[in-house]
Amino acid sequence: MDINMVLGGQDSVLLANSPDQAVSRHKHPCEEQDRSCSPSVLLSVASVWKDGLLNRKRPFVGRCCHSCTPQSQGRLFNSSIPSLGLRNIIYINETHTRHRGWLARRLSYVLFVLERDVHKDMFARNVVDNILNNTSVQSAIEEVVTETKANQKAVTKVRQKARGLLQEMVANISPSLIRLTGWTLLKLFNGFFWSIQIHKGQLEMVKKAASEYNAPLVFLPVHKSHIDYLLITFILFCHNIKAPHIAAGNNLNIPIFSTLIRKLGGFFIRRKMDETPDGKKDVLYRALLHAYTEELLQQQQFLEVYLEGTRSRSGKPSPARAGILSIVVDTLCAGAVPDVLIVPIGISYDRIIEGNYNSEQLGKPKKNESLWGVACGVWRMLRKNYGCVRVDFTQPFSLKEYLDTQRSRNLPAPLTLEQILIPTIIAARPDEAVFNREEEHPDSRELSDEPWRRQVISNLAKHILFTANKSSAIMSTHIVACLLLYRHRQGVLLSKLVEDFFNMKEEILSRDFDLGFSGNSEDVVMHALSLLGNCVNVTSTNRNTEFIIAPRNTVPALFELNFYSNGLFHVFIADAIIACSALAMLREQDTEGELGTSSTLLSQERLICRAAGLSHFLSNEVIVALPCQTVYQVFHDAVTRLIQYGVLIVADVDQEELSPSEEPWPKKFPEPLSWRSDEEDEDSDFGEEQRDRYLKVSPSSEHQEFFTFMQRVLSPVLEAYSGAAIFIHSLLSPMTEREYTQKLFKYLLTRTEKGVSAYGESATHYLVKNTVKTFKELAVLKERCENGVCRLELSTTFQTQANRNKLLQYILGFCLLSYSPKFNGLDKDYLFLDPEKKLTTYFPKTRKQNTDKMVLHLRAQYYVRDSQQIVDEKVRNLYCADLKNRVLSSRCYEQEGLYFQLAAYALQAELGDWKKEPYFTPQDYFPPWILIKRGCTYVVQHTPALHKELKGMSAHDASQLFIEEACSLSDVPLTFYSMNKGKKEKRASMLLGLALTGLHIYEIETASGEYQLLYEFAWSSIDCLKFQGRRFEIRADSLAGEILVMYTQSVMQSQHLLKHISNNHRVHICNQHSFKQLWRKGRRKQREVYIRDNADPDLEESDDELPSIMTYLDNTRQHHTDTMATFSIANVIGDTAWEFSRKAQGEIELCVDEPEEMYVDDPEEIIQLNELLQGVSVDGPPLVTVSQWTGIILQLGKKLLAL
Repeated sequence: MDINMVLGGQDSVLLANSPDQAVSRHKHPCEEQDRSCSPSVLLSVASVWKDGLLNRKRPFVGRCCHSCTPQSQGRLFNSSIPSLGLRNIIYINETHTRHRGWLARRLSYVLFVLERDVHKDMFARNVVDNILNNTSVQSAIEEVVTETKANQKAVTKVRQKARGLLQEMVANISPSLIRLTGWTLLKLFNGFFWSIQIHKGQLEMVKKAASEYNAPLVFLPVHKSHIDYLLITFILFCHNIKAPHIAAGNNLNIPIFSTLIRKLGGFFIRRKMDETPDGKKDVLYRALLHAYTEELLQQQQFLEVYLEGTRSRSGKPSPARAGILSIVVDTLCAGAVPDVLIVPIGISYDRIIEGNYNSEQLGKPKKNESLWGVACGVWRMLRKNYGCVRVDFTQPFSLKEYLDTQRSRNLPAPLTLEQILIPTIIAARPDEAVFNREEEHPDSRELSDEPWRRQVISNLAKHILFTANKSSAIMSTHIVACLLLYRHRQGVLLSKLVEDFFNMKEEILSRDFDLGFSGNSEDVVMHALSLLGNCVNVTSTNRNTEFIIAPRNTVPALFELNFYSNGLFHVFIADAIIACSALAMLREQDTEGELGTSSTLLSQERLICRAAGLSHFLSNEVIVALPCQTVYQVFHDAVTRLIQYGVLIVADVDQEELSPSEEPWPKKFPEPLSWRSDEEDEDSDFGEEQRDRYLKVSPSSEHQEFFTFMQRVLSPVLEAYSGAAIFIHSLLSPMTEREYTQKLFKYLLTRTEKGVSAYGESATHYLVKNTVKTFKELAVLKERCENGVCRLELSTTFQTQANRNKLLQYILGFCLLSYSPKFNGLDKDYLFLDPEKKLTTYFPKTRKQNTDKMVLHLRAQYYVRDSQQIVDEKVRNLYCADLKNRVLSSRCYEQEGLYFQLAAYALQAELGDWKKEPYFTPQDYFPPWILIKRGCTYVVQHTPALHKELKGMSAHDASQLFIEEACSLSDVPLTFYSMNKGKKEKRASMLLGLALTGLHIYEIETASGEYQLLYEFAWSSIDCLKFQGRRFEIRADSLAGEILVMYTQSVMQSQHLLKHISNNHRVHICNQHSFKQLWRKGRRKQREVYIRDNADPDLEESDDELPSIMTYLDNTRQHHTDTMATFSIANVIGDTAWEFSRKAQGEIELCVDEPEEMYVDDPEEIIQLNELLQGVSVDGPPLVTVSQWTGIILQLGKKLLAL
């Protein structure tokens, strides 16, 4: 589709910040109207804010921290700085030179470059000799000679080695080449960028700091693209600021290109410092790098350092690496320089020149840089346009002032992720460790104190990276990608997309983030769509002027859209965490069965604490707060903002009216955690105990949509972590981190490719690596090193399945994609669906509005032991797959040998005869407890012997034997339902196992999660079953007149359970009569659910005594209500068909209304049915489409009628 578009002027802004920059601003028609007229998701902003949003100016971003550097904040800034406005740095004409006229217009680029102030005296001299004479370098040389025990001649060789390392490392800036490159970049940038915008006020502060302060500048940009290196140098060159020395990885040290980089200020450093053959620290290299950095700072040279170490593959900043930064800090503290000025830099691209990182996100190894790759990259750039670029230089601040401020503070003792979250996850206690941290009072607050030094440098790196990221402008592609993924994933009209784009733009401005675009919203959206063309589908409607925009549902497209949507991840992260935490608390209250007003109320303090726990859990994904802030402050502000928007409502209710189950929460926090500033009056009564507020989510549809949108922003990340929590069940033997990461990535990618994942972008390789890192910090995984090889294994805490399930439930509690623990009253139970009914009949009205995917699976409703009764081959294969999953989760410890025989049958049925080479994965055929008990080696050694004995057996016979033997395990041919002992019990403590032969009652052990058999009732021993609402009564002969009473989770579960029990019982009764007749007549094509209890085919009985199958079918269709007692949902007693006389047993009809049916999985049920995931889909048997399912039903119907 051809897109014609018009954008604003080169230097246009949202509103004119100064008279000389006034520009007309085009408006979309919807922008002229009152925003309250639109039902947009982002129109939940309180009406009192609306007028201000529509008339606000661009926020001025990049001010340094008033808490850590208060003096620096006032030095370079004045009130006129924000009004200087934006400038397109690549828009050059004769007005930017000292010349005028026709020739000046023709040669404006050349004249502009020649007039820049760059000369050789500006840069460092005699660098190599000064470094070799450095005291620390000489000490390192002597240390190397001593370690090698060489003679005095070796000193010369080591010095030559040091000189060689320096020749590879140091830069050699050429002013002439900088001018030539400046002219070249002006031509190139104008070719593939529409504009490169900078704020003139920000550059004014940087220029003033460079000229007036006797201190070197260290520029610390975020790293988005390889073009970053050239971009910063080019901007500084255009403003007559000295070119910095750029720390670049030695992967860029390639022929010809490396020479160009060195001439422009680049110096190469190893990506890993310990690159010696024996893996030890390279003392000499470290000393050279430290001395080189110190020499540059002493000669007043500027540095450009990328804290992330590599380009971001996710669109979010990577964790900071403080290698070069720590050297800068050490140099300052050693007195080598009086001060250093730090300048964080934010960079934003409409579209990065690399296009995307899909190949790396799909797990492919990174391609090494080469000269040919550089040439191809330049050629590719020249053929495309990459939109706009925005670069924000923040206010320079004094490093000396920052360190002095840290010395005057009491830093809280750092806690590990394990110390913070394990009590919450395992013991389900409030996360008091999040806030109640004791303050550290070290004896020394100097850098000689190594722990304090590490913490200060780490905090400094996080502070810089957070500031740079917050200063980065939000681009149009970021907003459009976010809206398409998390607001309109199923597609949206272009007019609606433009409307939501405008509203989100205003919302971003209200949060003091700047935008990297301006102009008419419709034109900007069209511009973004043209840049995202490969990721979106544009289709026309019946109206020629309207189009439908939808994201492409391919893995590369989702990955790329996710990359750009992450550009505004930090804008909404606090609100998103609050929304997910509120969702977890609402589910928790629902699980606890709290009723009345308190069931909809949320304690503000508990909400903030829950959010703080989640932010710590996601600490490898995003930085929520500055190190000088507390997460309490950030989330308190987020809650206040949501209250002002009207999304959260302060409940007008006294604490005394709340449910007794609402635990009291501490109202008073340590001094650094309170939300008052240090400057407030010490006599203030703020420290008095504060009354907790109770909140509830607004019922308004607009506010509900906003809340859901916030939850969806975080959903891909949470889905990745929940998938990793499921996958740890497969870690039964130690494996290397690389191997484990590859298998986890393959598992998540498979789920995405099959359409099982709700968010396909959750399978990016970046997220996979972060989940592994987080689980190591959380002590879910631990490293064990043997013979120089480190392997991952489950920690002692998480070797039990109960704790692994707790970890999964902790994550799923925050997930929008997961089901509620009691979805429609079902607690991890089956829900068999009627294929003839609409799915919407099984879900509440709110579920109909949810566009997330639903996964349906085929499961056995009746478990048959004799496979000869299964007529259709497709049904038999599905039945075997279901039984196999049941076997993998079985826990019949006393029948261990049977599992080996079952594995042999399954191997013969699936793979044929035994093979000599390794041909199977133990996790696919054995429950976890056997592999833990015996080990994979034992299983691999002994199973082939049993498989070898089955040589020549057909797959059909092997599957028959597998079915018969699997059903002999006591916990396999059962359908489990969660039950409660008491009516007020909050969690299920009983299990009801429904078999074709009767009922099994189990008790759940709270600590271990294991279940013990209490009762086993055959149908013949049951006198009566009664349901009254949730109450379930069993009267049986073995109870000696007593009544066994349990409670279901809901009335809906009672209804479903009663129907399932009745069907099982009637099938069992009818089989007693029908099977013998079918056997005698040789009609073996029986329906799958026909069960043969009497195995004697020679038992004689006349045909007249048994009704025919057709009679059963007719009676069932016509008199279904006569044979089944009715029941009511509204607390009316309903008796099943157990109260009948023995004479009536022969009149019970066979129920054929429900063949094998589908049910909806609960996420935790996935684990119970399929704990071992290597090579086996975690979601159970193969998915069956509606057409296939209809075909199976028709085949079964034809066979029944033929009988």
